[in-house]
Amino acid sequence: RMQQRPELSTMIVDEETGIEVIAQGQSVLDVVTRKAVKLSDLGPEYRLAQMFPGVPPDIRQKYRFDWQTVKVPEMVERLREACSAKLDDGTVGIPPHPSVTNRGIDFVLANRDLLGDRMKETLGRLTMRAASQGNEEEAKQMQKLWTNFLTIENHISGPFRQIIQDAEGRVGPNFGNLELMKYCDGDLYQRVGNYIVLKGMVAHWEKKVVDANYIENTRQTRENYVSVLSRGDPRRYLPDPPILFTLKECTQVCAMAQKMCQLFVETEKLFGDFPPEIVFLEDAFKVKGGTALRKYMIEEFCPSRGITPEGLREGIRRFYQQLESMQVDPYGDYHWLVY
Repeated sequence: RMQQRPELSTMIVDEETGIEVIAQGQSVLDVVTRKAVKLSDLGPEYRLAQMFPGVPPDIRQKYRFDWQTVKVPEMVERLREACSAKLDDGTVGIPPHPSVTNRGIDFVLANRDLLGDRMKETLGRLTMRAASQGNEEEAKQMQKLWTNFLTIENHISGPFRQIIQDAEGRVGPNFGNLELMKYCDGDLYQRVGNYIVLKGMVAHWEKKVVDANYIENTRQTRENYVSVLSRGDPRRYLPDPPILFTLKECTQVCAMAQKMCQLFVETEKLFGDFPPEIVFLEDAFKVKGGTALRKYMIEEFCPSRGITPEGLREGIRRFYQQLESMQVDPYGDYHWLVY
């Protein structure tokens, strides 16, 4: 099926509905260059850096907010300043879409763990607020900044999405094959991608099991009619459903996905050198209670890894922002687990 996809993800018009939809391609489209995302030719370490991007210490010190004191208006103005460039007419402003500035990319990367979706929402609200107040020019300029920020976010997350898509091509066709070393081994960035695909699969099917159990064991009444109908995948109501949706089917698939993921984690050669934030998240799903988890982080995990709790939290937030860029089906459930 991967070979049947177009070369690049692109927008097409559905023949039946006339609605524009995204056709997923073999390669992720870089929204800035309008070409396929290019993974580094310098080796696997550089590709891992593309997957989890950051900035050098001097750039971080230059652009990083003081999150204890900064206010939203200052955040927006500093983002606008970093994203601005000299335009063709001699003025300074946000460059035309899809152009972005290197300063803007560095600024977003330096603060990305605490920007992401919340900054997207903030810029959208400020745009609509200015429009509702009749400030047409302010709304226009704010919309340009909003679009530019979304473009930078998509550009930054492009390599992550490409690595995950490549991993889907390795893991998907081998579902049920417990000889993981044959198709899940590789460089660290590839193994991390394989793991994320497996974790997304587990979270997705665990949610399907919960939904199927609710639907099959809940007697439909006038009071719960809407909640029962809206639970789970609505495609189950089609005359010939193209999905697995019964409790028995979902339980069988979920059990296999869990087994594959557990085997991956227990294989030292596959999981032993993973980034600390991902290892901690794997451990966190097994620890019950927030107090116990914080104690484990501070007293055991961070000292054993030689990192600080603050650094670990930032790494998890940056990983969360990368997951934010993935499609809801099937990564939405894993994304919410990390949240």
